[in-house]
Amino acid sequence: MLVLLAGCDRGKAEREAAQRALQADIELGWRAFSRCLVGPPLAEGEVPSLRMRFNELTLMLGGPEAAKSEWPKNCGDLAGDVANKLADETLDAGKEADTLRSKLVLLRGADPGVYFTGDAKLPFVDEIWVAAKSAGLEPQSKDAPPLPDDGPVAPAAAEPLARDKLVELGTSGGHLLRHDLVPGKTALFMV
Repeated sequence: MLVLLAGCDRGKAEREAAQRALQADIELGWRAFSRCLVGPPLAEGEVPSLRMRFNELTLMLGGPEAAKSEWPKNCGDLAGDVANKLADETLDAGKEADTLRSKLVLLRGADPGVYFTGDAKLPFVDEIWVAAKSAGLEPQSKDAPPLPDDGPVAPAAAEPLARDKLVELGTSGGHLLRHDLVPGKTALFMV
């Protein structure tokens, strides 16, 4: 009788360890996907669709080299990997994880425009972030180990142009102001 109880206890411990390892893999995969799609962690109140638009702006202004970028299409495989791990039968993740998985599956090999489709309330990429949060996944966990440097990363986000960021260029008859949307290039505006 004692041997049977010890065997059951050992099997339960092994299943729990496998669950923890799978959950850690899912969290690491989600963080890698997040880094690929939006870059550094989002600020409080910032939405992924807006960050992606600023990333797009950087690519549009970046010249011929930036035009060759595979972003965000190169993030689809990372999304598919997370979806496959969420589909693992040994994972007891619940309905929220299934919702996230069903959204992530659509991104593998998808056209970049799919990120901005969706219902009238939210772009699809924002729906994915809401589903991930419901499933308990956070892209910017403070105590998480760092991601490997070799994964795909989103282009740097251009900063939105706001009047308070413009500075005077000189004293002329007109009023010249400038703002650097992309480091290394200067845009001039006559106000």
